[in-house]
Amino acid sequence: MIKYLFYIFNFIGFLILSLFQDPVSVSIQAPEEATVGTSIIVQVTINKGNISSFARYQQNLPIGYTAEAVNHPNGDFTFKDQRIIVGWLSLPRDSQITFSYKINIDPTAEGPLFLSGIFSYIENNERKNIESPTVSVIIRPVGYVAQNNQQTTNPDTTQNREADFKLENVFCYRQIEKNNNEFVVNLLVNTANLPRDKFAKIQELIPAGYTATAIETNEGIFSFKDNTVKFLWMSLPSQKQFIVSYKLIPNTDTGTMPDLSGSLSYIENDATKIKSIQNKDFLNSPLMASVNEQKQQKNQNQINISNNNETTQINNNKNNQQNLANKTAETNKNNKTDKQILANNTTSSQNNSNKQSKQNKTTQQNQQVNFPETGIKFRVQIAAGHKPVNPQYYFKNFNINEPVQVEQHEGWHKYTVGSFGLYKEARDKRVQIWQNTPIHDAFVSAYNNGTRITVQEALMIANQKWIQ
Repeated sequence: MIKYLFYIFNFIGFLILSLFQDPVSVSIQAPEEATVGTSIIVQVTINKGNISSFARYQQNLPIGYTAEAVNHPNGDFTFKDQRIIVGWLSLPRDSQITFSYKINIDPTAEGPLFLSGIFSYIENNERKNIESPTVSVIIRPVGYVAQNNQQTTNPDTTQNREADFKLENVFCYRQIEKNNNEFVVNLLVNTANLPRDKFAKIQELIPAGYTATAIETNEGIFSFKDNTVKFLWMSLPSQKQFIVSYKLIPNTDTGTMPDLSGSLSYIENDATKIKSIQNKDFLNSPLMASVNEQKQQKNQNQINISNNNETTQINNNKNNQQNLANKTAETNKNNKTDKQILANNTTSSQNNSNKQSKQNKTTQQNQQVNFPETGIKFRVQIAAGHKPVNPQYYFKNFNINEPVQVEQHEGWHKYTVGSFGLYKEARDKRVQIWQNTPIHDAFVSAYNNGTRITVQEALMIANQKWIQ
């Protein structure tokens, strides 16, 4: 009897300890702002409770940032492939672990740096993952603080406001308007002289407790997931200045403006650039006249294209009717019953048909249709030329015995092999071609839904890493 009472009291004590035991949590502390070309110290605190098994903390950094260990008690620190890893074969006995590391900021970086890590551990023979809340660090250009101090001592902001809207510079500004209990976020984008056929992305970190819906996307793809708003363009809109907007709906009634942080990413000179989004009052600025004019011009062009298409269709219908009448009259006039002429015409028609069929077959072999693809794909380009060749036979001379796809791009006939979802697989295929064929200048090409884009754009969209 005493034995059973002992087990019962132990079980009750275990339940009481479980109720009052703190849950496992992870938090990150970092400066709110930093300057390009400098370093920041990041401190991570893990409340682990009684966990003592194998554990690991990992965090990814964008390209251009590096990390160095500062203090990591009883843990092994590594930084490789843009990933920070701190591992413990056996966690320390303390219920709380604090370690720190240094992040070196690339001199070309700009915009917010989002920091979020995952703490993985073993409990009851099960792996569990705890993710930390995201912390943002605004990366400022050199001299930013001095400019702010100068503005503070000079109350005349007219010149500063004009400098904010220099159209030769790429920028993205945010203005939030409150509408009852909802918030409308307007984003003004100035793309300056960026090429129109390049990728761009807006990303905004939204506080917890809000739902976001799109209002104006301006040909972009809108998404809201994990408290992050994204606008994605595979190619930039035709307007140099345009506005996108979205609505924030709070889960509970609130009267305060949400604190947002975001960035504009774009391609310039085959390199990824990032601009932080700043809060500016622009809806009543003179620049809005230019924005509205470009929007009206775009709408007018769409109307003109539609009207031209309708006019062309009407004219085509009239021409078809006239041609049909002329053809009928000509047929009635030249209706002959001479059998020899009919035989000659029949023989000539058959010869022309056979000749055309042979030409079409040859053309179809030379212009092989690409395989239908969806999403991001990587291929290996093996050749290009202004004149088409028959890939079925031509590339056998180069030890290429697999299907070759043909595409017309920028006035060239380009020939590619393979279709891979991972860049590494396409890279390995390129190396294989280098080693086993006389084609030593093959390279990886990238596509989004069958449309050729740069490899860098594809890696950004697919969230993959470049491998040499």
